[in-house]
Amino acid sequence: MGQEIYLNLTLMLIFLLVNLVVGVLSADNYQRDDFPVDFVFGSGTSAYQVEGAANEDGRTPSIWDTFAHAVYGIGENGDVACDGYHKYKEDVQLLLETGLEAYRFSISWSRLIPNGRGPVNPKGLQYYNNLINELISKVLQDLFSEEEMEKANVDLKLDGKRIEDLSYHRVGTSHPFCEIEKASVDLKPDRKRIEDLS
Repeated sequence: MGQEIYLNLTLMLIFLLVNLVVGVLSADNYQRDDFPVDFVFGSGTSAYQVEGAANEDGRTPSIWDTFAHAVYGIGENGDVACDGYHKYKEDVQLLLETGLEAYRFSISWSRLIPNGRGPVNPKGLQYYNNLINELISKVLQDLFSEEEMEKANVDLKLDGKRIEDLSYHRVGTSHPFCEIEKASVDLKPDRKRIEDLS
């Protein structure tokens, strides 16, 4: 009886291994021609995950900085991240070499409008313009997201009330979130506007 169970388990294991090998070897190999001509292959990132340069060129702490430093506190944060702020040309080249056609990125509000309201940080604006120019020069589509921004860690108030949910408030042209809309127009002053695809 013991040998019979052993034999059954061995046969089952062999059957599973054969199925695994057959599955791997017969897996579809997709090529560019398998997709419609207008299908765009791309990649996407979040500002906090890739930019780094947390304390450079006028950037202020974001809500993610506060969270990461409070919760982890052992070096696991976005202070350096992938250092895309300094290495964006290399990153764009990697996208091109990988065969991608588009890059979707989010904007760090704390880099673009460091105080959450008020003037645009010229160095932050220049960084995003440089990134967009680099993407265009390599014939990559740039798709920036205004909805998934890394918000400045400031106490925003509207009509004397603290705004708790910073994500989806849209109230008139004096609202803080309209400031980012105005700043995003500056990111593409002479370029065709690409709508957020998030």
